[in-house]
Amino acid sequence: MLREMRPIAETKPRRSSTPPLPGAKAPHAPTKTAPTAAPENPQPKLPTQPSTSVGGRAVLGPGLVQCVRVAGRDVDVLLPAGSSFSSYVDGLLKSGVFADQKEALTRLASSSSSLAPGRSDARPTVGIVLSEPSMLLAGGHRNTENLIALVESMGCRPVLIPPCADLGVRGGPHARTRIVAAMAGSLDGLVGPGGADVDPRLYGEANTAALNTNLARDRFEADFIRRALDCDLFAFGICRSHQLWNAAAGGSLIQDVQSEEVVSVSHKEGHHPVEFTRKSMIYEEVRQRALLVNSLHHQAVDFAGWGFRVVGRVTDEHTGRSMIEATERWNGITTQFHPELMQDESAHRALLGTLGRRAHAFAALKQMGAPTLRSFVAHLRADPRFQKSDVDWAQRELGRRLPP
Repeated sequence: MLREMRPIAETKPRRSSTPPLPGAKAPHAPTKTAPTAAPENPQPKLPTQPSTSVGGRAVLGPGLVQCVRVAGRDVDVLLPAGSSFSSYVDGLLKSGVFADQKEALTRLASSSSSLAPGRSDARPTVGIVLSEPSMLLAGGHRNTENLIALVESMGCRPVLIPPCADLGVRGGPHARTRIVAAMAGSLDGLVGPGGADVDPRLYGEANTAALNTNLARDRFEADFIRRALDCDLFAFGICRSHQLWNAAAGGSLIQDVQSEEVVSVSHKEGHHPVEFTRKSMIYEEVRQRALLVNSLHHQAVDFAGWGFRVVGRVTDEHTGRSMIEATERWNGITTQFHPELMQDESAHRALLGTLGRRAHAFAALKQMGAPTLRSFVAHLRADPRFQKSDVDWAQRELGRRLPP
């Protein structure tokens, strides 16, 4: 259990259109019978005191959340306790939050569901954030299926975090905050995939070029990641999540990199090199100062959020301006590019492997109770799943959070 402490005093970078790189110049089948999910009306009684304290912040225990299993899926969906899957989908339909997803919601509403099978699963739990209801359907989104398989290949248990999962929570903002914190606190790792543009209202700007935005969805994801990054877990945000997580932490975005003349050519497709600072977790994994990455976006992080440090940039030789491609904080990495789509490259596989190993590290930390830094580092060194970079990370980052 980590000691309670204030957030790390990482300095917020000054805003600049072309800031230089740091260091550089200038298993159970779902039932078809009636669901056995929890009643839809009762809401869980919120405890007055947190049951655990992790990541420097107090969070609630597991009694406020539950996992459900949807027909056709062999992966669990994380929801607030007292909310059945059918009531969650019904709430989405009635609210109109995803009016463009009516067909997917209708299919989900007709799907049978039940509480997830009670079983002992010692694997670390890694949440996969979903931005569209259609991603809850088996085969509804190819990259969701790829991420589920990726998490399982890391020896972890994937759970799906559905969009606007807090929709049916009653009891006001305080109850909602505690439920979101409990959901985040049940995880050892988190992956945020790509997706639609972030609503500019999330970072206090008018919409000038953002497409297919959904403020309700973005607000839930922003609240969720704020709570998650205060917990004992490791997070990896990709593309949309790279942008949203930075915006949620007080940063801002460039709404269209080409029209705002940050780049001279479209970044919606193709490949380009990204240069990383040597003092970064990404460099520790890929061992390359420059790495060829894919490009599937038209927005970008303009101003990194509090607690995030810019560690990767790409510079356009025609405009002379640079664009943020990667940020980090002590328990997370975000990338504008998609390493999960380039797993045939060893460097991208190594980068993704960080998520699995750090999720295993946080799971071990919780199982050990209140270890000293010395005992935790000894555990990492003795376990062949961990690498030197994991030991270095623990000594560097957890040295401020664990007793010596």
